[in-house]
Amino acid sequence: AAGHAASATEMSLKVDFKALGGKGLIEQCAFCHSRRQGLGVGQQPGHPLLDAALPATLRPDLYHADGQIQGEVYVYGSFTQSKMYAAGVTCTDCHDPHSSRVKLEGNALCGQCHQQEPSARFPGLQAKNYDSIEHHHHAPGSQGAQCVNCHMPATTYMGVDSRRDHSFRLPRPDLSHKTASPDACTRCHEDKDASWAATQIDSWFDAPNRPPHYGEALQAARQGSRDAVQRLAEVIGDLGKPEIVRATAAERLADLGAPAIPTLEAALQQDSALVRAYAIPAFAELPPVERVRRLLPLLDDDNRAVRDEALRALSGIPRIALPEARRASFQTALADYEKRLRGNADLPGNRLNLAVLLEREERKLEALEQYRMALRLDPYFAPARVNLATLANDTLRADEAIQVLKDGLGLPDMPVGDRGNLAYMLALLLVEHGQPGQAVDWMGEAAKALPDNPRIHYNHGLLLLQLQRRDEARASLEAGLALAPDDADLLYGLIFLHGSAGDRERAMGYARRMRQVAPSDPRLPAVLRQLGL
Repeated sequence: AAGHAASATEMSLKVDFKALGGKGLIEQCAFCHSRRQGLGVGQQPGHPLLDAALPATLRPDLYHADGQIQGEVYVYGSFTQSKMYAAGVTCTDCHDPHSSRVKLEGNALCGQCHQQEPSARFPGLQAKNYDSIEHHHHAPGSQGAQCVNCHMPATTYMGVDSRRDHSFRLPRPDLSHKTASPDACTRCHEDKDASWAATQIDSWFDAPNRPPHYGEALQAARQGSRDAVQRLAEVIGDLGKPEIVRATAAERLADLGAPAIPTLEAALQQDSALVRAYAIPAFAELPPVERVRRLLPLLDDDNRAVRDEALRALSGIPRIALPEARRASFQTALADYEKRLRGNADLPGNRLNLAVLLEREERKLEALEQYRMALRLDPYFAPARVNLATLANDTLRADEAIQVLKDGLGLPDMPVGDRGNLAYMLALLLVEHGQPGQAVDWMGEAAKALPDNPRIHYNHGLLLLQLQRRDEARASLEAGLALAPDDADLLYGLIFLHGSAGDRERAMGYARRMRQVAPSDPRLPAVLRQLGL
């Protein structure tokens, strides 16, 4: 009997999954089943995911703006957007934890809960026969009658690997034109368009006024919309939104600089560790005292990913800016962070983080080499290419900066968004170094790759105007204004273009619009005087 007791003890699980709860259980799976950045400590069984890795947000080329899968993202980021995740559904409700096979085939899997007598575990579910024509509006037994084809559309990777989207979303073809995202309906009905599909769904479910979707705000940010800060702030502040969505908004806001700081300062106080982690980088450019005031408490955060982000943002500050009692522990933590990055440097993302840390610590030659190494690991890793070009240019290596960008643009099958950003950066760099003739073609390439970015159209228009290509300049500025009708820079560019050509009437029309949408713009008084308005 004693032998049997010992054997049972030896075979007991290391992790008490029941004690972890639904979210904790999912995070045990997520270390492998997620797109993530490892923190150099390996998997931490029984601990929160953010002690071992930082999951990717809904970034371009990984996800469409509405959160549907685009790149290979390994399920977790999709599932955490779902109402099922919020309600406490776990991976093991549908999958065998050892084989990952589904427990039941076809609609029976969903019918475990979605039925006429819902489980007491999920009392909010509507009692309904979901496996019926009245619900799915397709012939019984057809592909359209399968739950997964409407609520989990599949994407095929590498030509052979079909993965289903685990966000379990309602089909929203009405969003396609707002978010540039695909819809489940026209994946099957290839001869129809999203407008047709939206009309069909509205007629079936009497739902012509569907609620706003976070994808609209994320798409506005991707397009560089003037109201992006406000819209992203609303997403972050809505605690009913999935935390990966709020973290995505925080990451996007962090790229927008000073206007985003008040919103992100509030985000640092949110319960979500993921939101806190992605809000932190925005503070890296603040003066040392301001950085310390906001980020020092996060060095004691319960989650290693948050502590690491705070360390990287605080790196490079004069140590005298820290309270004396924290200086030694800060230096120790920073050294440990660098050691972990170096120990996990077989991945380009960790090389990038190491390079950023070294750059902020004024170890710029080392940083340059780490950026180069990241690109050797993955030539398509655009963040490392952008940072390398920026640092090379800042350290008087303009030839290397230009070549790095040209090398990236020469790669076959570069994602369109990355290609557009690299072309835009190259064009700006060539202008900076007195080569506008070469720059204009790359700016045109950027405008073609990123047609919804009004800022690129603005800079393209100015460059064409500088080269006396007035008709093309006008077309580019007007294209930008069609995207952002209240953009004062685009209006000013068109005022200058028409005014310098002697077309006073058109110049006055744009001046009146500028006076209406940007009455405090400092350029406006001189414009109005010159035009006699």
